[in-house]
Amino acid sequence: MNKRNKIFWITGILIVGIVIYNLPLPIPYAQKITLSIFAIAALLWMTEVIPLYATAFVIVFLETLFLRDYSIGIFFHSFFEPVIIIFLGGFVLASAFQKYGVDKVVARIILERTPPTPFAVLLSVMFITAILSMWMSNTATTALMIGVLIPILKELKDARFKKGLILSIPFAANIGGIATPIGTPPNAIAIGILAKKGVNISFLKWMQLGLPITIFGIILIAILLYFIFRPTDSKLSLPLPPKEPLDAAQKQIIVVSLITILLWLTGPLHGYSSSVIALIPVVIFFGFGYLKKMDFNNIGWDILILVGGGLALGTAMQETGLSSWIISQIDPTKFGVIWIIIIFTSISLIFTTFMSNSATANLLIPLMVSLPCNPFILSIIVAVSCSFAMALPISTPPNAIAYGSGEIKVKDMAVVGVIIEIIALVFMVFVGQYLIKFVIGGL
Repeated sequence: MNKRNKIFWITGILIVGIVIYNLPLPIPYAQKITLSIFAIAALLWMTEVIPLYATAFVIVFLETLFLRDYSIGIFFHSFFEPVIIIFLGGFVLASAFQKYGVDKVVARIILERTPPTPFAVLLSVMFITAILSMWMSNTATTALMIGVLIPILKELKDARFKKGLILSIPFAANIGGIATPIGTPPNAIAIGILAKKGVNISFLKWMQLGLPITIFGIILIAILLYFIFRPTDSKLSLPLPPKEPLDAAQKQIIVVSLITILLWLTGPLHGYSSSVIALIPVVIFFGFGYLKKMDFNNIGWDILILVGGGLALGTAMQETGLSSWIISQIDPTKFGVIWIIIIFTSISLIFTTFMSNSATANLLIPLMVSLPCNPFILSIIVAVSCSFAMALPISTPPNAIAYGSGEIKVKDMAVVGVIIEIIALVFMVFVGQYLIKFVIGGL
């Protein structure tokens, strides 16, 4: 998009914001301003006229400019919430994994122990991708796995099953992120917003929610891919590159990473928050020179800013009472809990199919926490649902990377993606909400 078109779109979006502010709604000034900011942010995220992280700055700029009756600090504080530090720790771990080739070591260890059958190979590729995606960004994980496997798959004669293997990578990367708080931005957004409502979800508690969903999703998608892209041969083995011994730096990276993960999982025992633990790899890897200034600059700051902007928007909606007013317009008694879950899960899946899952979570979760019926369950359902939308190449960066390989077509992705979204909707309605209730009962 050239500068002239950008100016045209931005001007149009600002006009929409002004029109919304001047609507004859029975709400006070602060809520009108916040509703206008919400609309501007939504349109900027949907159209991506400016980068997603730039929209986060627009949000906090407009909030501090027009909501002067509120402390500026409450909006800026969102960019340094504990959940942002947890994500930072995850990014630093991922950076070290990639720089020292630890991710490739993990992939090889699993693949070399995989039985030489198509389904076993498919399942192994998906579990490797999901495991890496729990700790690395799903985009980086997909880029790695596509880069490792494409040269190998070029030698695969079964063109149909090759498509299934390639599609398994972005799908597993999307689902793998559900398992941990650092796996994908919607998780962090939900945890951050819920924390402000007094519901603190520990690293281990989230994994108790997310890991079963991830495992279910991986197995289900593997079965779908296997039958939709059924292989022609009953045996399949992938030629792996020669094995190399771990060097000292790789061993040290692995030790620090395992200690960090172990401390994250045992938070209730030692009493330190996940955000404090997340600083361990940051201090060690940068303090002792494992990662350099260039690595620091390459950390996903855009994602951190995007999450912070979403939290700032949620803060304004909560502080001004806008989210409560919006939800008051929805009468849950007319629908019932099941229909409320169906409606918002469907909205999450539809929105995320065409726009960023982070943007969708930023828009919907602040509304969910204000619902009078099961607000916390609905917030987590929306966050998880955002990771199941994967019908198009534009749905997620992993999908785009896989499509960019040139080995699959849009219809190949859409057929499986739509089925996954339908199953996800059914799962959230009839299983997901009860799993969340079971785990949240211990909060």
